[in-house]
Amino acid sequence: MRGMARSLFADTFTAYAPATATIVNGFEVPGYSSQGTTPGKVAGSSMQTRDTATRTVTVGAMELLVVEGGLHIPISAPVPVAGEYGTGWEYALTTPGPLTDPALTGSRWLVVSVPAKSYATARRLDVCRIV
Repeated sequence: MRGMARSLFADTFTAYAPATATIVNGFEVPGYSSQGTTPGKVAGSSMQTRDTATRTVTVGAMELLVVEGGLHIPISAPVPVAGEYGTGWEYALTTPGPLTDPALTGSRWLVVSVPAKSYATARRLDVCRIV
């Protein structure tokens, strides 16, 4: 089943983990370090419905929409750390697959939770789009 799930991962993402902040023009800017690339896909949370399950989370002073199970990556990929206050791992869509909307190229997704389960075929991350 994992092989079948992986065969659907036509997009390529670059993962970023929080790193040391820097000062730019007098403002502290969060730093990120690349954790390499991984195949994956932007998806909804359930095969039972075509509707995407969502909720909101506050990042900074903004309410952002969380797509539950919205980013699928291989189970063999490093386990990302979910972020509080907008400082968790992020995944940037660097190369869209043939069926992915090209407008998603460069989109960045903040991991807000990493649900775990037995018999997982992929990591289904709860994410919010930040760019």
